[in-house]
Amino acid sequence: MRKFIFLSLLFIIVLGGCQNTEKMPEKTKNIKEVYISEFEGTGLNENFNKKFTKDEEIDAFKILVKNANKQKEEVKQFDYDMKLVLTDGTDRGLRLSKNGKNEIIVKFIGHSDTYVLGAEYSERLIKLIY
Repeated sequence: MRKFIFLSLLFIIVLGGCQNTEKMPEKTKNIKEVYISEFEGTGLNENFNKKFTKDEEIDAFKILVKNANKQKEEVKQFDYDMKLVLTDGTDRGLRLSKNGKNEIIVKFIGHSDTYVLGAEYSERLIKLIY
């Protein structure tokens, strides 16, 4: 009986460690254009001072959407607002910041979940934006 309980607990622990990491919504991968503005704290700041439309630039943002993992990350103040214009004509507003580990952190405006892009993927975006 004890052996059965031990094996059951071990199985549960192993299953718990195999959970998939949640990614950003699939729809946001269809990026057409990206606009960046300074973070002002309320709503989406639409005084954009950077616009990205070239394929190689858009690819850097697609890497963000594909590889950022949902992860609790405290951000005292974001650096930028970002508007992703999608191929279907809709758009998404996000907040963007960089932490001390050179990881990009984003969250959708109006939501509390944060997504973290590892440093190995963040370098191109940091060069484009910062």
